[in-house]
Amino acid sequence: MATNLQFIKSATLTSSASQLLVTDCFNKGYDVYEILITKEDRSATGYGELRFLDSSGSELSGSDYDLASLNMYSSGGNTEVRKPAQTYFRDGINYQGTNSADGSAIKLSIYSPDNSSSYTFLSGQASTHYTSQFLTMARTMGVYKQTATVYGIKWYPQSGTINGTEISVYG
Repeated sequence: MATNLQFIKSATLTSSASQLLVTDCFNKGYDVYEILITKEDRSATGYGELRFLDSSGSELSGSDYDLASLNMYSSGGNTEVRKPAQTYFRDGINYQGTNSADGSAIKLSIYSPDNSSSYTFLSGQASTHYTSQFLTMARTMGVYKQTATVYGIKWYPQSGTINGTEISVYG
């Protein structure tokens, strides 16, 4: 097994769409996968959302996604978010802005998606300008509470469309 990150796959969306799928990217034998989401541009204010995919590219959509995050603001203060029994990961993995022109980025680590006898865990960090007023960042932990093999991700907006996004996966 390699000791450095190995590029696995990327997907780029350059026009308007309701989602971006990255299929067949986790069944490569790694314990940890890194996902970088950059150049995100959405048509409407709202969060980006993530669901896992099975081997046929179908969404794993039950209420099995738990998430907790700490959102920190350069203007002062922070907020804790706890979202158990959701149908997706959302709050804390990115923010309500409409684009990443100001330099936002999302880094997610996915743990044990290849292991069909274990839950799949997520940790992440994101940073952006929040509605062009101040800087924010978040640290996130999540778990998909099913013992299923996860093969990919679906990235989509809470509302509106994605107008451009790039996702890269490493193992």
